[in-house]
Amino acid sequence: MIDLSEFRKDLPSVWMIEEESSSSNVYLLDEGKTLIDAGNLINISRKIDEKFDTKKIEKIFLTHGHFENIGGLVDILEKCSPIIYIHRSDFLWAKLGNFRMKETIERRSDITVEIIEDGQQFDLNDFKITTIHTPGHTPGSVCFADFDKKLLFSGHTVLRSDTDNWFVANVDLSVGNKELLLNSATRLLNWHFDILMPSHTAPDLFDADEQIKAAFLAIDGSLSDDKLCWMHLAAQLADHKRLDEAYKIYKYILQMDDKNSAAMLSLAFVELDLGKFDDALNHFDNILKSSTDKIVIKGKVAALAALGRTKEANSLMSEYNL
Repeated sequence: MIDLSEFRKDLPSVWMIEEESSSSNVYLLDEGKTLIDAGNLINISRKIDEKFDTKKIEKIFLTHGHFENIGGLVDILEKCSPIIYIHRSDFLWAKLGNFRMKETIERRSDITVEIIEDGQQFDLNDFKITTIHTPGHTPGSVCFADFDKKLLFSGHTVLRSDTDNWFVANVDLSVGNKELLLNSATRLLNWHFDILMPSHTAPDLFDADEQIKAAFLAIDGSLSDDKLCWMHLAAQLADHKRLDEAYKIYKYILQMDDKNSAAMLSLAFVELDLGKFDDALNHFDNILKSSTDKIVIKGKVAALAALGRTKEANSLMSEYNL
């Protein structure tokens, strides 16, 4: 068992039982009283008891209903009677052993299942987590976010990638949906996260935002022409007002293809928003060599006006009846 706070001193105590074989990572919070996922180890209670006491577990939050995340409940529930939190869409089909999880739990009058909803908040002492419904891998997949700590328990929606190993969340072919998974990755761009704690692969304690963007690119690349993926990501970042990040990606695209007029036009408008008016004007002028589309003219007018070149802006508007 690993104390993740040893690697990041400003992080309250979070312990992790590492994934192995067909078991997910399991995270222990609040002195072991709360679990994020239950893994799928036959003897997971022994692992927990190395540091804490399985009998004192009060809450188990499940990111989704796959066996590698919930199978450990069989062992844990022999020792304690926690509240189990799961999204309805996965509770209805998830299986524990040979039976549906719903049927197994209903046989135990001492166990409570709470169906969680998007946006639901929980106070776990050192952590204040919010449920984010992120369907795609499964219909009831969720992430749990502590927005104050910029921490995301990402389940199987976002996995950690690096230069040597590229991991992308897959889709349960029987219940999942890749377009929904892309939508979920897109939704996560609404927020900034530093810390990523996924169900599989190692945590990333410093660059969660980069992992989410990598997940978006990988999922989008499996749906469309991968040449468009960077454009899609930059557009999403711009829509979410993450302009500096969008700016860098558009510049990167133009390094790969300096004739990409769509990237140049998008970059010019981002430059307007960032106050880089001279750069924007240069890009609009370059595009005007081959296109007189009104959106380009309007962009150039905005750049000229921002630079105080009102006479030129007015002249251009008159010329094109704007």
